[in-house]
Amino acid sequence: MQSLRDFGDVRPRDAARQTSRARKSLPGRTAAQRIPLVLRGALIAGLAAGCAISLKYGLPVAAAARSADALAVKVGLGVNQIAVTGSRNTLSDDIFTALKLEHDGSLLAFDTAAARSRLEALAWVESAQVSRTLPDGLDVAIRERQPFAVWQRRQLMFLIDAEGRTLEPASRADHPELPFVVGEEADAAARDLFDMLKAHPAVRNRLEAAIRVGGRRWDLQLKNAPTLMLPEDKPDEALAWVERAEKDERLLDRRVDLIDLRVPGRVAFHMTPARPGAQNRGA
Repeated sequence: MQSLRDFGDVRPRDAARQTSRARKSLPGRTAAQRIPLVLRGALIAGLAAGCAISLKYGLPVAAAARSADALAVKVGLGVNQIAVTGSRNTLSDDIFTALKLEHDGSLLAFDTAAARSRLEALAWVESAQVSRTLPDGLDVAIRERQPFAVWQRRQLMFLIDAEGRTLEPASRADHPELPFVVGEEADAAARDLFDMLKAHPAVRNRLEAAIRVGGRRWDLQLKNAPTLMLPEDKPDEALAWVERAEKDERLLDRRVDLIDLRVPGRVAFHMTPARPGAQNRGA
């Protein structure tokens, strides 16, 4: 088991990235570990009974709760150990900040639901589970979001997941396996586009960049092939036409710079100017 303090402020990007389970002992919290579990159980029952009596007779519950919490810490029921699993990209410092353990408190009083909500607000965290482990531990299980595409917005690039959630700044060169989308609202629309492209492999396999235009439609830049200007409505039908033309006439290998499909029922071609001495790719 590796200590999270070994990670420091650095994301485990290479060999350390394999570490998806870590345990941390909180410094300065060495409570009475020697108290037998049976006695601790009796103390827990006593604390619960005391709170119930306070509620029944209208005694100062808040004060009683604070005293009970302090007593629980003294008898070894503080939060002294934290085990984290499933974290590969989330900074360890962010995890412990979300847990809010800067103030001493007992394991019994720790609000696991609130901690889970704070963890799930972190960029990489899709879901989290926080559970108590007697006598003094917390188990934190994290499921992280998966990178789906690299998104460029105003000269800045980010990793996004399939829901369009921004994960972290990124370089396209560091993620050549991921699709590249560009423009305002391209993050939110990317999943629908790539779901649609699954049925059109001739286009999908050549895709270099998908550019969102006006938040309404896509231009698809293809490798060694024309750029496709898709319509706002029924882009799937336009892509189906391209697939048929590619199969029947090798459309994507012809000497064409751009294929304008924005107007239903009409296709416009922008031809590549012939260079002196160059051979045409097609008619």
